[in-house]
Amino acid sequence: MDLIRNAEAVNETVEGDGVLRVGGKVVFVPGMMRGESGDVLITAEGKKYSRGKLIALREASPERISPDCPYYGVCGGCSLLHMTRERELSLKKERVRETLSRIGGFPDGSCELTDTVGGMREGYRNKAEFLYEKGKGFGYVGREGGFVPVSSCRLLPPEMNRLIASSVFRSISGLRGMVVRTNHRGESMLVLRTSEAFSLPDVFLSENRIVSLWKVTLRNKAVHALDGELTHIGGDTHLEDKICGLSFRLSPQAFFQINREIAEKIYHRAVELSGLEKSDLAVDAYSGVGAIGMTAAAHAGNVIGVEIVPEAVEDARIAARNNGICNITFLTGRCETLLPLDQRLKEAKTVFLDPPRKGCGKALLKALIDAKPEKLVYVSCDPATLARDLAALRDNGYTLKRAEPYDMFPGTEHVETVCCLYHQKKDFISVPYEPKDADYMNQLK
Repeated sequence: MDLIRNAEAVNETVEGDGVLRVGGKVVFVPGMMRGESGDVLITAEGKKYSRGKLIALREASPERISPDCPYYGVCGGCSLLHMTRERELSLKKERVRETLSRIGGFPDGSCELTDTVGGMREGYRNKAEFLYEKGKGFGYVGREGGFVPVSSCRLLPPEMNRLIASSVFRSISGLRGMVVRTNHRGESMLVLRTSEAFSLPDVFLSENRIVSLWKVTLRNKAVHALDGELTHIGGDTHLEDKICGLSFRLSPQAFFQINREIAEKIYHRAVELSGLEKSDLAVDAYSGVGAIGMTAAAHAGNVIGVEIVPEAVEDARIAARNNGICNITFLTGRCETLLPLDQRLKEAKTVFLDPPRKGCGKALLKALIDAKPEKLVYVSCDPATLARDLAALRDNGYTLKRAEPYDMFPGTEHVETVCCLYHQKKDFISVPYEPKDADYMNQLK
Protein backbone atom coordinates (compact mmCIF):
# COMPACT_ATOMS: atom_id res chain seq x y z
CA MET A 1 0.00 0.00 0.00
CA ASP A 2 1.21 3.48 -0.88
CA LEU A 3 1.99 6.03 1.81
CA ILE A 4 1.46 9.64 0.78
CA ARG A 5 3.28 12.12 2.99
CA ASN A 6 2.04 15.59 3.83
CA ALA A 7 -1.09 15.25 1.68
CA GLU A 8 -3.61 18.09 1.90
CA ALA A 9 -7.40 17.70 2.10
CA VAL A 10 -8.69 20.16 -0.49
CA ASN A 11 -12.32 19.51 0.45
CA GLU A 12 -14.58 17.57 2.77
CA THR A 13 -17.59 15.39 2.00
CA VAL A 14 -20.92 15.92 3.70
CA GLU A 15 -20.34 12.56 5.44
CA GLY A 16 -17.16 13.89 7.07
CA ASP A 17 -14.41 12.38 4.87
CA GLY A 18 -11.48 14.48 3.75
CA VAL A 19 -11.06 14.76 -0.04
CA LEU A 20 -7.53 14.55 -1.45
CA ARG A 21 -6.37 14.69 -5.06
CA VAL A 22 -3.36 12.48 -5.65
CA GLY A 23 -2.00 11.81 -9.13
CA GLY A 24 -5.23 12.90 -10.76
CA LYS A 25 -7.35 10.60 -8.57
CA VAL A 26 -9.65 11.46 -5.66
CA VAL A 27 -8.83 9.88 -2.30
CA PHE A 28 -11.39 9.84 0.52
CA VAL A 29 -9.94 9.83 4.06
CA PRO A 30 -12.28 9.37 7.08
CA GLY A 31 -11.61 11.76 9.93
CA MET A 32 -9.68 14.31 7.87
CA MET A 33 -11.01 17.84 7.60
CA ARG A 34 -10.81 20.40 4.82
CA GLY A 35 -7.52 22.34 4.89
CA GLU A 36 -5.68 19.74 6.97
CA SER A 37 -2.52 17.96 5.87
CA GLY A 38 -0.99 14.71 6.99
CA ASP A 39 0.44 11.32 6.04
CA VAL A 40 -2.16 9.08 4.39
CA LEU A 41 -1.96 5.34 3.76
CA ILE A 42 -3.93 4.18 0.71
CA THR A 43 -6.10 1.26 1.88
CA ALA A 44 -8.24 0.59 -1.21
CA GLU A 45 -7.63 1.39 -4.88
CA GLY A 46 -10.55 1.93 -7.25
CA LYS A 47 -10.89 2.96 -10.88
CA LYS A 48 -12.54 6.28 -10.07
CA TYR A 49 -11.37 6.92 -6.52
CA SER A 50 -9.36 5.45 -3.67
CA ARG A 51 -9.76 5.29 0.09
CA GLY A 52 -7.10 6.11 2.63
CA LYS A 53 -6.33 6.17 6.34
CA LEU A 54 -4.85 9.12 8.19
CA ILE A 55 -1.60 7.91 9.78
CA ALA A 56 -0.17 11.18 11.06
CA LEU A 57 -1.71 14.65 11.18
CA ARG A 58 0.74 17.43 10.20
CA GLU A 59 -1.51 20.50 10.20
CA ALA A 60 -4.83 20.50 12.02
CA SER A 61 -8.00 22.49 11.37
CA PRO A 62 -8.93 25.05 14.06
CA GLU A 63 -12.30 23.24 14.18
CA ARG A 64 -10.70 19.91 15.18
CA ILE A 65 -11.05 18.59 18.72
CA SER A 66 -9.75 15.45 20.43
CA PRO A 67 -12.51 12.81 20.54
CA ASP A 68 -13.26 11.92 24.15
CA CYS A 69 -13.93 8.27 23.31
CA PRO A 70 -11.45 5.37 23.48
CA TYR A 71 -13.21 3.58 20.60
CA TYR A 72 -13.23 6.47 18.13
CA GLY A 73 -11.90 5.41 14.73
CA VAL A 74 -12.38 1.71 15.55
CA CYS A 75 -16.07 1.49 16.40
CA GLY A 76 -18.40 1.82 13.41
CA GLY A 77 -20.74 4.28 15.12
CA CYS A 78 -19.55 7.87 15.50
CA SER A 79 -17.58 9.44 12.67
CA LEU A 80 -17.73 13.16 13.52
CA LEU A 81 -16.40 13.31 17.08
CA HIS A 82 -13.18 14.88 15.82
CA MET A 83 -14.89 18.19 14.96
CA THR A 84 -16.41 20.92 17.11
CA ARG A 85 -20.14 20.88 17.76
CA GLU A 86 -20.56 24.01 15.66
CA ARG A 87 -18.75 22.41 12.73
CA GLU A 88 -20.83 19.22 13.02
CA LEU A 89 -24.12 21.13 12.88
CA SER A 90 -22.85 23.23 9.97
CA LEU A 91 -21.77 20.11 8.07
CA LYS A 92 -25.21 18.55 8.47
CA LYS A 93 -26.88 21.66 7.10
CA GLU A 94 -24.46 21.51 4.18
CA ARG A 95 -25.33 17.86 3.61
CA VAL A 96 -29.04 18.69 3.30
CA ARG A 97 -28.32 21.67 1.03
CA GLU A 98 -25.95 19.72 -1.24
CA THR A 99 -28.23 16.69 -1.51
CA LEU A 100 -31.34 18.72 -2.28
CA SER A 101 -29.38 20.45 -5.05
CA ARG A 102 -27.55 17.45 -6.52
CA ILE A 103 -30.27 14.80 -6.38
CA GLY A 104 -33.47 16.84 -6.12
CA GLY A 105 -32.60 19.71 -8.41
CA PHE A 106 -33.42 22.36 -5.80
CA PRO A 107 -30.87 25.17 -6.32
CA ASP A 108 -29.63 27.30 -3.45
CA GLY A 109 -32.27 29.84 -2.49
CA SER A 110 -35.19 27.86 -3.94
CA CYS A 111 -36.45 27.20 -0.40
CA GLU A 112 -35.57 28.43 3.08
CA LEU A 113 -32.93 26.20 4.67
CA THR A 114 -32.51 26.76 8.39
CA ASP A 115 -29.52 26.04 10.60
CA THR A 116 -29.37 22.55 12.09
CA VAL A 117 -31.24 22.19 15.37
CA GLY A 118 -29.05 20.40 17.91
CA GLY A 119 -29.24 19.08 21.43
CA MET A 120 -27.25 16.85 23.78
CA ARG A 121 -24.19 15.28 22.17
CA GLU A 122 -23.85 12.53 24.79
CA GLY A 123 -26.20 10.22 26.68
CA TYR A 124 -29.07 10.82 24.29
CA ARG A 125 -29.95 7.28 23.15
CA ASN A 126 -32.98 5.58 24.71
CA LYS A 127 -32.43 2.39 22.68
CA ALA A 128 -29.29 0.49 21.73
CA GLU A 129 -28.37 -2.82 20.11
CA PHE A 130 -25.29 -4.83 21.05
CA LEU A 131 -23.50 -7.93 19.86
CA TYR A 132 -22.06 -10.34 22.43
CA GLU A 133 -18.98 -12.55 22.25
CA LYS A 134 -18.08 -14.96 25.02
CA GLY A 135 -15.02 -13.81 26.90
CA LYS A 136 -15.22 -10.33 25.38
CA GLY A 137 -18.62 -9.05 26.47
CA PHE A 138 -20.91 -6.65 24.62
CA GLY A 139 -19.82 -4.53 21.69
CA TYR A 140 -20.52 -3.03 18.30
CA VAL A 141 -19.65 -3.79 14.70
CA GLY A 142 -16.32 -2.11 14.00
CA ARG A 143 -15.51 0.35 11.24
CA GLU A 144 -13.78 -2.42 9.29
CA GLY A 145 -16.45 -5.02 10.00
CA GLY A 146 -15.06 -6.88 13.02
CA PHE A 147 -16.35 -7.03 16.59
CA VAL A 148 -15.35 -4.18 18.92
CA PRO A 149 -16.00 -4.87 22.64
CA VAL A 150 -17.06 -1.80 24.63
CA SER A 151 -17.41 -1.33 28.36
CA SER A 152 -18.99 2.12 28.10
CA CYS A 153 -20.40 4.29 25.29
CA ARG A 154 -20.75 8.06 25.54
CA LEU A 155 -23.98 8.02 23.53
CA LEU A 156 -25.74 5.94 26.19
CA PRO A 157 -27.31 6.98 29.51
CA PRO A 158 -25.69 5.66 32.71
CA GLU A 159 -28.25 2.87 33.20
CA MET A 160 -27.36 1.32 29.83
CA ASN A 161 -23.64 1.56 30.46
CA ARG A 162 -24.09 -0.25 33.78
CA LEU A 163 -25.80 -3.08 31.95
CA ILE A 164 -23.15 -3.63 29.27
CA ALA A 165 -20.41 -3.56 31.90
CA SER A 166 -22.14 -6.15 34.09
CA SER A 167 -20.70 -9.65 34.48
CA VAL A 168 -24.11 -11.24 35.14
CA PHE A 169 -24.60 -12.08 31.46
CA ARG A 170 -21.58 -14.38 31.34
CA SER A 171 -23.65 -17.24 32.74
CA ILE A 172 -26.23 -17.14 29.90
CA SER A 173 -25.59 -19.96 27.47
CA GLY A 174 -25.62 -19.10 23.78
CA LEU A 175 -25.91 -15.35 24.31
CA ARG A 176 -25.26 -13.51 21.03
CA GLY A 177 -26.62 -10.03 21.58
CA MET A 178 -28.92 -7.66 23.47
CA VAL A 179 -31.38 -4.86 22.71
CA VAL A 180 -32.04 -2.35 25.50
CA ARG A 181 -34.77 0.28 25.59
CA THR A 182 -34.91 2.81 28.47
CA ASN A 183 -37.79 5.15 29.28
CA HIS A 184 -38.01 8.65 30.75
CA ARG A 185 -38.05 7.20 34.29
CA GLY A 186 -34.86 5.20 33.79
CA GLU A 187 -36.68 1.86 33.57
CA SER A 188 -35.51 -0.63 30.95
CA MET A 189 -36.75 -3.37 28.66
CA LEU A 190 -34.17 -6.05 27.84
CA VAL A 191 -34.31 -8.43 24.90
CA LEU A 192 -31.52 -11.01 24.92
CA ARG A 193 -30.60 -12.80 21.72
CA THR A 194 -30.25 -16.50 22.51
CA SER A 195 -31.95 -19.78 21.69
CA GLU A 196 -31.36 -21.10 25.22
CA ALA A 197 -33.56 -20.74 28.30
CA PHE A 198 -32.19 -18.31 30.89
CA SER A 199 -33.01 -16.33 34.01
CA LEU A 200 -31.50 -13.29 35.68
CA PRO A 201 -31.25 -12.74 39.46
CA ASP A 202 -34.16 -10.79 40.94
CA VAL A 203 -31.77 -8.46 42.74
CA PHE A 204 -30.04 -7.63 39.44
CA LEU A 205 -33.38 -6.89 37.77
CA SER A 206 -34.47 -4.71 40.68
CA GLU A 207 -31.19 -2.79 41.04
CA ASN A 208 -31.10 -2.04 37.30
CA ARG A 209 -34.82 -1.23 37.11
CA ILE A 210 -35.47 -3.84 34.42
CA VAL A 211 -39.26 -4.00 34.18
CA SER A 212 -39.63 -6.11 31.01
CA LEU A 213 -37.49 -9.09 30.00
CA TRP A 214 -37.59 -10.96 26.69
CA LYS A 215 -35.53 -13.26 24.54
CA VAL A 216 -35.36 -13.41 20.75
CA THR A 217 -34.30 -16.21 18.45
CA LEU A 218 -33.46 -14.68 15.09
CA ARG A 219 -34.76 -16.22 11.89
CA ASN A 220 -32.46 -17.09 9.00
CA LYS A 221 -31.30 -14.00 7.12
CA ALA A 222 -32.73 -11.67 9.77
CA VAL A 223 -32.79 -8.04 8.66
CA HIS A 224 -32.71 -6.43 12.11
CA ALA A 225 -31.84 -7.26 15.71
CA LEU A 226 -35.41 -8.31 16.66
CA ASP A 227 -36.33 -10.12 13.45
CA GLY A 228 -37.32 -13.50 14.87
CA GLU A 229 -39.35 -15.31 17.51
CA LEU A 230 -39.86 -13.24 20.64
CA THR A 231 -40.54 -14.92 23.99
CA HIS A 232 -41.63 -12.99 27.09
CA ILE A 233 -39.50 -14.05 30.07
CA GLY A 234 -40.73 -11.84 32.88
CA GLY A 235 -42.03 -8.48 34.07
CA ASP A 236 -44.37 -6.37 31.96
CA THR A 237 -44.94 -7.09 28.27
CA HIS A 238 -44.54 -3.40 27.42
CA LEU A 239 -42.43 -0.43 28.46
CA GLU A 240 -44.23 2.82 29.26
CA ASP A 241 -42.64 6.00 27.91
CA LYS A 242 -43.53 9.62 27.29
CA ILE A 243 -42.94 12.09 24.47
CA CYS A 244 -44.57 15.48 23.80
CA GLY A 245 -46.46 15.10 27.08
CA LEU A 246 -48.16 11.90 25.86
CA SER A 247 -47.81 8.40 27.28
CA PHE A 248 -47.06 5.40 25.08
CA ARG A 249 -46.72 1.69 25.69
CA LEU A 250 -43.94 0.15 23.65
CA SER A 251 -43.65 -3.47 22.61
CA PRO A 252 -40.14 -4.83 21.85
CA GLN A 253 -40.48 -4.22 18.09
CA ALA A 254 -42.25 -0.85 18.32
CA PHE A 255 -40.62 2.05 16.52
CA PHE A 256 -39.89 4.98 18.84
CA GLN A 257 -37.32 7.69 18.16
CA ILE A 258 -34.11 7.03 20.06
CA ASN A 259 -33.41 10.70 20.86
CA ARG A 260 -36.36 11.95 22.89
CA GLU A 261 -35.13 15.55 23.08
CA ILE A 262 -34.83 16.03 19.31
CA ALA A 263 -37.90 13.92 18.52
CA GLU A 264 -40.04 16.24 20.63
CA LYS A 265 -38.65 19.26 18.79
CA ILE A 266 -39.36 17.61 15.43
CA TYR A 267 -42.92 16.56 16.29
CA HIS A 268 -43.88 19.94 17.73
CA ARG A 269 -42.34 21.72 14.75
CA ALA A 270 -44.06 19.42 12.24
CA VAL A 271 -47.44 20.19 13.79
CA GLU A 272 -46.61 23.91 13.94
CA LEU A 273 -45.69 23.95 10.24
CA SER A 274 -48.94 22.19 9.37
CA GLY A 275 -50.99 25.17 10.57
CA LEU A 276 -53.87 22.84 11.44
CA GLU A 277 -57.20 24.28 12.51
CA LYS A 278 -60.04 22.66 14.45
CA SER A 279 -62.04 22.07 11.27
CA ASP A 280 -59.20 20.24 9.48
CA LEU A 281 -58.69 16.56 8.80
CA ALA A 282 -55.07 15.37 8.89
CA VAL A 283 -53.42 12.07 7.95
CA ASP A 284 -50.41 10.64 9.79
CA ALA A 285 -48.76 8.32 7.26
CA TYR A 286 -46.29 5.74 8.61
CA SER A 287 -47.83 6.56 11.99
CA GLY A 288 -46.04 3.89 14.06
CA VAL A 289 -47.27 4.19 17.64
CA GLY A 290 -48.97 7.48 16.70
CA ALA A 291 -46.70 10.14 18.21
CA ILE A 292 -47.10 12.73 15.43
CA GLY A 293 -50.79 12.01 14.93
CA MET A 294 -51.66 12.34 18.62
CA THR A 295 -49.61 15.54 18.90
CA ALA A 296 -51.52 16.91 15.91
CA ALA A 297 -54.90 15.83 17.32
CA ALA A 298 -54.84 18.72 19.80
CA HIS A 299 -54.94 21.16 16.88
CA ALA A 300 -57.04 19.33 14.24
CA GLY A 301 -60.67 18.33 13.95
CA ASN A 302 -59.81 14.72 13.19
CA VAL A 303 -56.65 12.71 12.51
CA ILE A 304 -56.26 9.37 10.73
CA GLY A 305 -53.10 7.36 11.32
CA VAL A 306 -52.05 4.70 8.81
CA GLU A 307 -49.53 2.01 9.74
CA ILE A 308 -48.69 -1.38 8.23
CA VAL A 309 -47.50 -3.08 11.46
CA PRO A 310 -50.56 -4.44 13.36
CA GLU A 311 -48.78 -4.45 16.73
CA ALA A 312 -47.92 -0.76 16.36
CA VAL A 313 -51.54 0.05 15.47
CA GLU A 314 -52.78 -1.74 18.59
CA ASP A 315 -50.25 0.11 20.75
CA ALA A 316 -51.35 3.41 19.16
CA ARG A 317 -55.04 2.75 19.83
CA ILE A 318 -54.33 1.93 23.47
CA ALA A 319 -52.16 5.06 23.79
CA ALA A 320 -54.95 7.22 22.35
CA ARG A 321 -57.43 5.83 24.89
CA ASN A 322 -54.97 6.24 27.77
CA ASN A 323 -54.27 9.85 26.77
CA GLY A 324 -57.97 10.65 26.39
CA ILE A 325 -57.67 11.49 22.68
CA CYS A 326 -60.98 10.82 20.93
CA ASN A 327 -60.47 12.51 17.55
CA ILE A 328 -57.91 10.09 16.10
CA THR A 329 -58.42 6.81 14.24
CA PHE A 330 -55.75 4.28 13.33
CA LEU A 331 -55.96 2.07 10.25
CA THR A 332 -53.86 -1.00 9.52
CA GLY A 333 -52.47 -1.16 5.99
CA ARG A 334 -50.25 0.43 3.41
CA CYS A 335 -50.74 4.16 2.84
CA GLU A 336 -50.53 3.74 -0.93
CA THR A 337 -53.37 1.19 -0.77
CA LEU A 338 -55.68 2.97 1.68
CA LEU A 339 -55.20 6.55 0.49
CA PRO A 340 -56.88 6.07 -2.93
CA LEU A 341 -59.77 4.00 -1.49
CA ASP A 342 -60.85 5.91 1.62
CA GLN A 343 -62.79 9.08 0.83
CA ARG A 344 -61.84 10.54 4.22
CA LEU A 345 -58.17 10.33 3.31
CA LYS A 346 -58.81 12.11 0.02
CA GLU A 347 -60.36 15.01 1.94
CA ALA A 348 -57.37 15.54 4.24
CA LYS A 349 -55.96 19.05 4.29
CA THR A 350 -52.58 17.98 5.64
CA VAL A 351 -50.61 14.75 5.38
CA PHE A 352 -47.66 14.04 7.69
CA LEU A 353 -45.03 11.76 6.13
CA ASP A 354 -42.46 10.03 8.34
CA PRO A 355 -41.22 7.15 6.16
CA PRO A 356 -38.33 4.75 6.75
CA ARG A 357 -34.90 5.39 5.26
CA LYS A 358 -35.96 4.17 1.80
CA GLY A 359 -38.47 7.03 1.50
CA CYS A 360 -42.08 7.06 0.39
CA GLY A 361 -41.92 4.96 -2.75
CA LYS A 362 -43.60 5.56 -6.11
CA ALA A 363 -47.02 4.13 -5.16
CA LEU A 364 -47.54 6.43 -2.20
CA LEU A 365 -46.22 9.46 -4.10
CA LYS A 366 -48.73 8.73 -6.88
CA ALA A 367 -51.55 8.44 -4.34
CA LEU A 368 -50.59 11.80 -2.82
CA ILE A 369 -50.31 13.43 -6.22
CA ASP A 370 -53.77 12.14 -7.15
CA ALA A 371 -55.35 13.20 -3.83
CA LYS A 372 -53.64 16.63 -3.80
CA PRO A 373 -53.76 17.46 -0.08
CA GLU A 374 -53.11 21.16 0.44
CA LYS A 375 -50.05 20.67 2.64
CA LEU A 376 -47.43 17.95 3.16
CA VAL A 377 -45.11 17.88 6.15
CA TYR A 378 -42.30 15.43 5.41
CA VAL A 379 -40.05 14.14 8.22
CA SER A 380 -37.02 12.41 6.69
CA CYS A 381 -34.11 10.39 8.08
CA ASP A 382 -32.21 10.27 4.76
CA PRO A 383 -31.46 13.37 2.66
CA ALA A 384 -31.01 11.36 -0.57
CA THR A 385 -34.41 9.66 -0.60
CA LEU A 386 -35.96 12.89 0.67
CA ALA A 387 -34.53 14.81 -2.29
CA ARG A 388 -35.80 12.15 -4.70
CA ASP A 389 -39.34 12.26 -3.26
CA LEU A 390 -39.44 16.07 -3.07
CA ALA A 391 -38.47 16.30 -6.75
CA ALA A 392 -41.34 14.01 -7.74
CA LEU A 393 -43.78 16.09 -5.69
CA ARG A 394 -42.43 19.36 -7.10
CA ASP A 395 -42.90 18.07 -10.65
CA ASN A 396 -46.54 17.43 -9.81
CA GLY A 397 -47.63 20.73 -8.35
CA TYR A 398 -46.03 21.03 -4.90
CA THR A 399 -43.78 23.87 -3.80
CA LEU A 400 -41.07 23.27 -1.19
CA LYS A 401 -41.15 26.17 1.24
CA ARG A 402 -38.84 25.15 4.07
CA ALA A 403 -36.25 22.53 4.95
CA GLU A 404 -35.11 22.29 8.57
CA PRO A 405 -32.25 19.91 9.56
CA TYR A 406 -32.30 18.27 13.01
CA ASP A 407 -29.39 16.49 14.67
CA MET A 408 -31.12 13.31 15.83
CA PHE A 409 -27.85 11.34 15.96
CA PRO A 410 -25.03 13.59 17.27
CA GLY A 411 -21.54 12.33 16.53
CA THR A 412 -22.64 10.52 13.38
CA GLU A 413 -23.10 11.65 9.78
CA HIS A 414 -26.89 11.14 9.94
CA VAL A 415 -29.31 14.05 9.83
CA GLU A 416 -33.11 14.33 10.01
CA THR A 417 -34.97 16.94 7.99
CA VAL A 418 -38.45 18.44 8.34
CA CYS A 419 -39.88 19.87 5.12
CA CYS A 420 -43.11 21.74 4.39
CA LEU A 421 -44.70 21.62 0.92
CA TYR A 422 -47.78 23.38 -0.46
CA HIS A 423 -49.91 22.42 -3.43
CA GLN A 424 -50.46 25.10 -6.05
CA LYS A 425 -54.16 24.19 -6.45
CA LYS A 426 -54.04 23.63 -10.21
CA ASP A 427 -54.57 20.60 -12.40
CA PHE A 428 -51.22 18.98 -13.15
CA ILE A 429 -50.19 16.18 -15.45
CA SER A 430 -48.00 13.67 -13.67
CA VAL A 431 -44.42 13.97 -14.85
CA PRO A 432 -42.23 10.82 -14.74
CA TYR A 433 -39.24 11.42 -12.50
CA GLU A 434 -35.80 9.93 -12.94
CA PRO A 435 -33.15 10.69 -10.29
CA LYS A 436 -30.38 12.89 -11.65
CA ASP A 437 -27.74 10.92 -9.76
CA ALA A 438 -28.78 7.49 -11.04
CA ASP A 439 -25.73 5.57 -9.84
CA TYR A 440 -26.15 6.77 -6.28
CA MET A 441 -29.90 6.19 -6.22
CA ASN A 442 -29.42 2.64 -7.48
CA GLN A 443 -27.27 2.00 -4.42
CA LEU A 444 -30.22 3.02 -2.22
CA LYS A 445 -32.50 0.29 -3.57
